[in-house]
Amino acid sequence: MKNFAFMPINGGYYCVLKGETLNDIENKFITTKNLIIKENFLTRELKEGDVIFITPYSKSYVVKISDTPKSIELALGKPFEEIIRLNKITYVYPFMHLVV
Repeated sequence: MKNFAFMPINGGYYCVLKGETLNDIENKFITTKNLIIKENFLTRELKEGDVIFITPYSKSYVVKISDTPKSIELALGKPFEEIIRLNKITYVYPFMHLVV
């Protein structure tokens, strides 16, 4: 089965390729590792052939070294506390992918 980095706006199923990790899939689609784990009830590492459901987010942002909570709020159009809650994180760091 050949996979493409295309996902319908409302999500869809994806077959994991050999050697793929959650990080790879998170970057291939606009989503987060936490969402993939939660939606698929994952309790182990992914392996080739696993079929998972992917829900893409509508807006993503990669944190820059110079970012502040305010600049992230402006980029994503939501209060920083909500961004933290939606991403299920406690802090941000440069090059982190955030989604809303």
